[in-house]
Amino acid sequence: MDRANQVRQILSTRGLTLYRVCQQSAEIFGRSSGFYVPHNLYYDFCNPPLIPTIHQIIALSHITNYRLYDWLAVFRFDLDQISRLRLLIPRQRTTLLDSSVYDLYAWIPWFAERLKGGQVPPIAPLGQFLGRQRLDVQGNYSR
Repeated sequence: MDRANQVRQILSTRGLTLYRVCQQSAEIFGRSSGFYVPHNLYYDFCNPPLIPTIHQIIALSHITNYRLYDWLAVFRFDLDQISRLRLLIPRQRTTLLDSSVYDLYAWIPWFAERLKGGQVPPIAPLGQFLGRQRLDVQGNYSR
């Protein structure tokens, strides 16, 4: 489904149209604000690189009363990728990773769970819990 139709359907579940969202964003935030959602937002979807600003996505979240994460997912932002990217940055010291999971049903293919007997301390190296998986020639993950 293209993005414009998806947004149109999401708004309709709240009994809203883009025109009404535009009016409400102008009333709440002001027309000159970065949170203002323009009435021609669907037209911008015709050009795939154009996406709403984070301010406009926050406004959509506020007006529709849907979670910000859900609106970010509509525009293909995955907050769970932030933790993954932090793992790729070399560190000189040990750092605690954010263990928040934003999509509880997401499958994480690049790690394999390491099963070890015994108790695990509350703070331990990530390598005690997870091992990296590698892609084989057919594109499948293996240990």
